[in-house]
Amino acid sequence: MKQQVKAVPASAVGLARDGVLQVGSAALTITGSAESFGAAVHLAATAAGIAGGALSVASGTAQIVQGGVTWRATNKARRVAKDLRDKMKACLNLKDRPSFRKLAAAREGCLFLTKDGKLDKRKIGVGNVNSRFGKYSENIQCFKATSRDEYRHMQAVYGAFYTQFISNQDFERSLQRDKRSHAKKRIIYGALGVAVGVTTIALAATGCGLVVLLAIGAVALLAGGLWIGYNTYRNRQLREQAKKAGRDNALQAGATNALKSKPLASLEEKMKSAGYAANSHLAAELLVKHLSGGKEAAKAKSAQARMDIATEKERFARKVAKENNAFEQGKGATIISETGVKIRREFATLFLLRTGMSEHDIHELKVLAANGQETLAAERIKRFLSNDGGRALWKPEASEGVTAPI
Repeated sequence: MKQQVKAVPASAVGLARDGVLQVGSAALTITGSAESFGAAVHLAATAAGIAGGALSVASGTAQIVQGGVTWRATNKARRVAKDLRDKMKACLNLKDRPSFRKLAAAREGCLFLTKDGKLDKRKIGVGNVNSRFGKYSENIQCFKATSRDEYRHMQAVYGAFYTQFISNQDFERSLQRDKRSHAKKRIIYGALGVAVGVTTIALAATGCGLVVLLAIGAVALLAGGLWIGYNTYRNRQLREQAKKAGRDNALQAGATNALKSKPLASLEEKMKSAGYAANSHLAAELLVKHLSGGKEAAKAKSAQARMDIATEKERFARKVAKENNAFEQGKGATIISETGVKIRREFATLFLLRTGMSEHDIHELKVLAANGQETLAAERIKRFLSNDGGRALWKPEASEGVTAPI
């Protein structure tokens, strides 16, 4: 939607090009034929016809160039959005649920899959528990075995995050498809303008076909008017879409602000509900909470030694688990364990890397959260979930098997 908002002010430039040049050229073309009908004011018909044709060629050429540039840009934007979407979908398991192990493999540049979509253990070498991927894999397997309900719950929460990110890329592809269609129409219209201009110049220079010249001028005038009308209508639609997006964003922000005092378990349950699953503000808020309580938070409390940092992290995990004790009662209730707090922090890091953030970006988010700037951290995350953060930082990669920040 950000691109739509930017497109609206450009209508003034378009009006100058489409209105002044195109309609002006048509007017000069008609003026060039006026002498054959005994016009009261004798004008240099040949010069006027040539000038009108030249303006038409200039306007048409500008249309073709702009259309071509836009066409190329939209094709690239669609490829980038598709690449990001496909990378995230590659980290789903066979039941279309978020896969912690695939995210961990992607972080280490070893997301090798078999033909049926499973991790290729032979290529990855999962037996090497000394590797970071091996440690992640072991932690997840142990957590899944001992806390299956909480594991499934976390998958459902992150499933909403996945869906938001993938939907954002799909929306971008749809938006770029509309821009590409508009660019195609612009190129066709520009080619028509050039053809009209060249024909007009030829007829005016030879002094022949003045009736035809008048007809061409009338057609050009009509075509210019229709094009301006079409662009006016399209820009009005873009403005309405931008306003609707702004209203929806404000509603989501308001709904999230009303929940900020709720415990983590309550927020996660909301995230799984139909009314909040698409709320990027709530998703960003949760991801900030999931990133919290690590070594950055411990250092913010003056812990420096490794043992002190570990102690501070354990204290934070116990505190979060205790705050959510009320949700541990009853069948199907949300359980947040101390181990689950740690797993959430790891999962949030892996997920955000997959959206296009760098390791440094995520470290900065943790520092912001540790220093009470959760709102700023959430805004940065939201750019990647529901805007162009990942696309702006996208770089082509030769292979998923290359060890590099994702």
